Amino acid sequence: MHRNELVLSGLIGTQDALRFTPGGIPSFSFQLKHQSTQPEAEHSVQVAFDLWVLALGPVAQQLAQLESGSCITLKGYLIRKHRSSPQLVLRAIQFKMFDGE
Repeated sequence: MHRNELVLSGLIGTQDALRFTPGGIPSFSFQLKHQSTQPEAEHSVQVAFDLWVLALGPVAQQLAQLESGSCITLKGYLIRKHRSSPQLVLRAIQFKMFDGE
């Protein structure tokens, strides 16, 4: 079996409105703005990117209450944005807030 698990922290950026699937499940999408310094080959690499996040159910409802700029750590997995899309999004299944950088 192959693993697909990701833990990533950053700031909440652009947010879509809380929506509901045809089955009535809450759905919330937003951009996570990530910046970090990573060690690699005895050097430090500056990393900065934005990644779209999708959350469903109670996690979506909780995330939708947070303001842009909130610092969070997300746990989830990568999935295609749409079935035929090459773009990946992080499907968040857990999160926690933290202060600062």
